[in-house]
Formats: sequence, structure tokens, C-alpha cells
Amino acid sequence: MRVVIVLFLLCIVVSNAIRCYMGSGTQCMVGPDMKQCGEQGECVCAKYKFLCTGNDQGCTLEEQQKRTTKWAYTIIASKMCNQMRKTPFIYKKLLCCKKDKCNRPGKGTTCAAIPMNMFNQQ
Repeated sequence: MRVVIVLFLLCIVVSNAIRCYMGSGTQCMVGPDMKQCGEQGECVCAKYKFLCTGNDQGCTLEEQQKRTTKWAYTIIASKMCNQMRKTPFIYKKLLCCKKDKCNRPGKGTTCAAIPMNMFNQQ
């Protein structure tokens, strides 16, 4: 009986974790399993379009000069997603979702998996 209860609880803990695509433009990677996103609560996957502006680290100098619009893929707290929804002129076509890899990029975007031990190094 104890084994069944432990396995059931383990399934609940594992099922609350989420993996999301992370990156921008045509390059991304699949991040690690995440459950909590700090004090902001549970994690969600997100994707949105943004405009490249000066000093934007997610854009090249050429993209900044041309004011290119790119997709961003990330994992954030659900409360942060609610805040982002309040500024649709910055976070265009915002999608926040709660299933593994639900922020999948469109065709033409290459994503790599990150070795899980990369995040466990000290």
C-alpha cells in the first residue's frame, strides 16, 4: 500500500513540472523541467513577437537598425504572463500555456535539447 501511495505522489510532483522552448528568432532550445518560478508562482511556457530596438540583447545590430520583429520563446511565472498581457503593443501575439513544449516555434526554427546535467553543475 505504501508503494502505491509513494508512486502516486511522485506522479503528481512530476506532472506539475513543465518544459518549455527558450530562445528567439530562428534559434531555440528546450529548457529543463521547471515547477516554480520564484515568488511569482507556477511556471508557464510563453511565446510572443517583439520589436528589436537599440541595445536589445536578443537582436543583432542589423536587426536593431531595421527594427525587425522576432519571436521569443521562454518560461515565466503565470503572474508575469498576466502582467505582459497588459502591454500587447510590446508583447505581440502573446501565448501563455501550461503543457510541455506548448510554446513550440513555427516551421523553420531549429531547437536543440539541453543535457539535463548541464543545469545540475555547481
